[in-house]
Amino acid sequence: MNITTIPIADRRKNGFLIFLVSVAATAAAFLNSSAWSEESCRRNGRPECTMILAGKQATVDGSVLMSYSNDWDGKGASHVIFVPRVQNKPGDVSRLSNGAEIPQADISYSYIGNELFWTDHSTFENGINEHQVAICFGTAVQVSPKAEEVDPLLGEKAKKPGILIPWRLVLERAKTAKEGVDLVERLFNQYGLAEDGSFAIADPNEIWVFQIGGGHHWAAMRVPDNCYVIYDNTFRMGEVECGAAASRCSPDLVQFSIKNKLYDPASGPFSFKKAWGRVYTKTPPADRRIWRVQSVLSPRSSLPPDTPYFEFPLFLEPENKISKDTLMSIMRDHYEGSPLDLTNNYQTGNPHFTAERTLCVTRTQYSVVTQLRSWLPAEIGGVYWLALANPDISVYVPWYQGITETPPPFRSGMGRSDQESAYWAFKRIGVLVNAFYGDLITQVRSTWRSFENDASAQQESVEKTALELFRKDPALARSYLTTYSNALALHAYQTAQTMIQDLETRCVELQNRQIEKSSWVGWAKDPE
Repeated sequence: MNITTIPIADRRKNGFLIFLVSVAATAAAFLNSSAWSEESCRRNGRPECTMILAGKQATVDGSVLMSYSNDWDGKGASHVIFVPRVQNKPGDVSRLSNGAEIPQADISYSYIGNELFWTDHSTFENGINEHQVAICFGTAVQVSPKAEEVDPLLGEKAKKPGILIPWRLVLERAKTAKEGVDLVERLFNQYGLAEDGSFAIADPNEIWVFQIGGGHHWAAMRVPDNCYVIYDNTFRMGEVECGAAASRCSPDLVQFSIKNKLYDPASGPFSFKKAWGRVYTKTPPADRRIWRVQSVLSPRSSLPPDTPYFEFPLFLEPENKISKDTLMSIMRDHYEGSPLDLTNNYQTGNPHFTAERTLCVTRTQYSVVTQLRSWLPAEIGGVYWLALANPDISVYVPWYQGITETPPPFRSGMGRSDQESAYWAFKRIGVLVNAFYGDLITQVRSTWRSFENDASAQQESVEKTALELFRKDPALARSYLTTYSNALALHAYQTAQTMIQDLETRCVELQNRQIEKSSWVGWAKDPE
């Protein structure tokens, strides 16, 4: 039967099949365009991941805030995990990523966080421990070819392989951010490094950000309390005063840079990014995230979008105090309303499929805003606001540091779609919305905005109750917070399941509308 003779009612029956083809094509494009392995993303400086850190005097309530989106490939299912405190035995050891063993601490502290599971491997990510010390996974960086040549990373094939960044070890052993910094400094200098990148360690009083240059060289700086910093995938750290109170360095960083002609003292003060970073005369699309964040938080200090990345200041004061909601909004940003909004607020396309690498991308595996507060016990003061999948179609759920378990859907799933996994439920929402972004995103955002507004409105009363229970018995507070966070998370999961059904129905309707507007609509007429 020729398609032009199919009655319109029958063609509508075929709408769902055509819709499935459309969604499958969208999903395939998403997977094929972003299917880089964990190894390649971390090692090769791909345009993956965004990190924003805000000191306690830069925020509305005195919290230390850290936000991060993991934008690797979208196929690693994000699990929310709780790891209990462990009393270790004499003689126990901790094995580093390169096989080296170090004595185990008497106690390994408890922590919450998230771990990504692909089909054949997993990797632990961000988290908060029982002392309200937090780590932020950070971003891959682009090192200059010359720096990479003179100080290559110490991978598995190296004569003495280096270590991966020891995120778990920091949470297991540190009572303060500075203790975490001391631990990392000692391990980096002793074993060398097998991966590049930037990352952060924080507590309710301070944040330290690290920048790795090569297998033996790195630097760290304390974020000023009244400032914020944005890290994309460029080499952001500039002038570093090795040995100063607010900075740390590998012992011979400057001398090594001079010896290997990465830095000429006659050019001025040592700049880590100019000596070791990949230099562009014009900012690539992937690196305009620095401009966007600074234009939102410090518009009077903002530089033009195409400014070379190394000219943007590292630390800036915000013109208005930053809240967790501010950071959530930024992590959902596609440059809406700016000269780089290539879809005219979604009127001419999907912001995930343009020539600009926006802050929010469709391959995100999770986005988190970590909230640390010195005036509350760690169990209550540390909140891990986590959105599974890309945050524009997802919801930030508060997980308190004091929880002692997480619901099964939030620790299920691997690198293949899974009906029992909360991560894959949110990822399905993303795939559906991508098929008709401009038509569907308002409905999705409205639902999650109400959810987040309710959670924020409840926060004060929830924490007041938790604090009263904590004063009686910390175990009661932990039980209460576990019940609260788990119930809220399951409500979000159930809402997502219903949303998927609504979106599937709406996609069929929109697909049928497209069919009826097509050039072959007139075939229903009887042949003459």
